[in-house]
Amino acid sequence: MLPVEPEATPWHFKFSEVRAFQLNWEDEHATDSIIQDSELNDARFPVGGILLSDNQVELLRHAILRDDSLGGVIGLCRYPHHAFVFYSDGGEVVGHYDLCFLCSNADGSPGTFSTYPDYDALRDLVADLGMPIANPDWD
Repeated sequence: MLPVEPEATPWHFKFSEVRAFQLNWEDEHATDSIIQDSELNDARFPVGGILLSDNQVELLRHAILRDDSLGGVIGLCRYPHHAFVFYSDGGEVVGHYDLCFLCSNADGSPGTFSTYPDYDALRDLVADLGMPIANPDWD
């Protein structure tokens, strides 16, 4: 019998919706976050993002708020090409989560997210949203 993964912790901040973006798609080694000088990165698309359903937000929660005792991999580089942006009821950005599938590195704000997110679940979520994992023109 396989062990059951523990429940993800609750969100540590309030938001009303989450949108997914691709970013830095023309530069494989870009290090720019989705947030640049308190604004959304100009190298993002789609410009308005892809709205996550409630079920997709729950999948995201399980992937990025999982128990760190499960372990995982952390990359030494950080080239974010995907991001999730959290919005308030008023449409203000209240958080973000950048991730790099090339080197398994991610970070976000506010507060603490898992040190070892579930990259397999995140890949499935990104694919479900219709976004590619990598630009086929990259080496």
